[in-house]
Amino acid sequence: MNLDSILPHKKSFKINSYNKTKTFNFSHVLSFTGIFFYGLVSISFYSFFSRETLNIYITLQIPVIITFLILLFSNDMNYFTISDNYLIVKNSIRFWEKKYFDLNEIESINIHRHYRQSGKTVVIKTKLFENRTYSSDNLLNKHWESFKIELKKNNVAVFDDSDRISKRVIY
Repeated sequence: MNLDSILPHKKSFKINSYNKTKTFNFSHVLSFTGIFFYGLVSISFYSFFSRETLNIYITLQIPVIITFLILLFSNDMNYFTISDNYLIVKNSIRFWEKKYFDLNEIESINIHRHYRQSGKTVVIKTKLFENRTYSSDNLLNKHWESFKIELKKNNVAVFDDSDRISKRVIY
């Protein structure tokens, strides 16, 4: 039995450096979520290492707390790259994560701002009836504007509701 016929093939993406890519990102360290995240990480490091003796329980708590903080705060630290054929969603903290969307398969992109949210939420709707939601606290208003312009250049419908803050939850 040949496993290649049963298992689905994983798509491999390679964006060449000579392809035209535009990255829409501001410093995640200077965003509200970044300041809060790095502040808590530095406070936890200081509180653990300011003690005179470190026992095994304290040294085991450090990676657990750092992992918890990464999982808690990294969802709002996404940024976007547009190449000739793909929209790439990357994360500033979880740098190994990359999500690729073929620009021809994207039906529309909705940009929302929610009540008590520091950044904006991007909902990517594909022609295969998938909805993917990504929050981004990394981008300034000028980055959002150039992101929308670049998407419109690539024939992607963009709906921006970020000027109205809503309390509605969007799935």
